[in-house]
Amino acid sequence: MISDYITLQIIASFLISYVVFAWLIIRLYKNFLHSVNRENKLKIFKIDKNIFPSLDSLLSQIKPPFIFEIAVHQIGREVNYYIHLPGKSNLNLRRVPARDFDLYYSSGTHVGFYIKTRDGENKIDFRNIDFSKVNEIGESSLFQIIVNKDKKISARVFVSAPTPYQANEIIYSIKPAFKDFKVVESDNADFINSINARRFNHKESLFN
Repeated sequence: MISDYITLQIIASFLISYVVFAWLIIRLYKNFLHSVNRENKLKIFKIDKNIFPSLDSLLSQIKPPFIFEIAVHQIGREVNYYIHLPGKSNLNLRRVPARDFDLYYSSGTHVGFYIKTRDGENKIDFRNIDFSKVNEIGESSLFQIIVNKDKKISARVFVSAPTPYQANEIIYSIKPAFKDFKVVESDNADFINSINARRFNHKESLFN
């Protein structure tokens, strides 16, 4: 009887420890998800193209985290400028709330690249990015800058077009704007998904 009682105590102690451990894991996981969601919960605004003419002007005026995008959508040839900011941002900036948009469609060809500095060079003039080869219907292009809370930066270009020829034609017209940088081309699923999800990738950090 005594041995049975001791065995039951051991089992009960083990179960209690297991429940407490599981509760702690669940709580930590929920806290992690909450912190991630809070960090990534950015609101999108459309802004005038002349507000941030360069990377320097962007970084000097906006506190991380934020996302900056220049996009030509699947319909039309307008070059649109967007800024994604935390909900509590008090940045004094002329901006109009905008709806989120699809960066690409599943059909067609998707290509892109990210850039890395050479000898500390970080001068990017957004006005030099040439989107003129993007056709009015069925093609799109995006220049995306993500700055995380640790002030790490990634800069990427993405193009979607019906055929490889059209996609490459757009890419070739955009590349000269980044002639002072190392251009790393990519068209794999992880790269495309990271862009579409606006997810920072440390491997693509501008400064490495």
